[in-house]
Amino acid sequence: IRFGFYIIKAFLVSGKDYSNLEAPISTIALNFSIIVAGAEAQDKEEAAFQLISALGTTYLEHFHSVEGLYRTVVAIGNLLWIDISKSGSTKDLAQALDIKSALSKCRNIKTADKLTEATTECDKLLS
Repeated sequence: IRFGFYIIKAFLVSGKDYSNLEAPISTIALNFSIIVAGAEAQDKEEAAFQLISALGTTYLEHFHSVEGLYRTVVAIGNLLWIDISKSGSTKDLAQALDIKSALSKCRNIKTADKLTEATTECDKLLS
């Protein structure tokens, strides 16, 4: 999983316009968040850390399409939901990365009701 994150991150920070890849890339991240839910306990925390770090620091900053952002926010929500029954360490990392303020950027997109709803749900999980 880690290798895939680094390749995707390299595309995003290269400065080129990859807006046509935002939905597919965020779909992969969303699928990874589902895989993390079913991972073995010892692998789950590390994978969740890697994924939420990439989602919060790269995806939310560089994505502009509603669909790409929506899938990214849902993936973050999945990881936070998984973490509720555990130690809360993924939530702690999300708070340290200030993902909540990155989510506010998504909430300001007025034409995206589903994105606003997803960010509101993530905010609840971060509280």
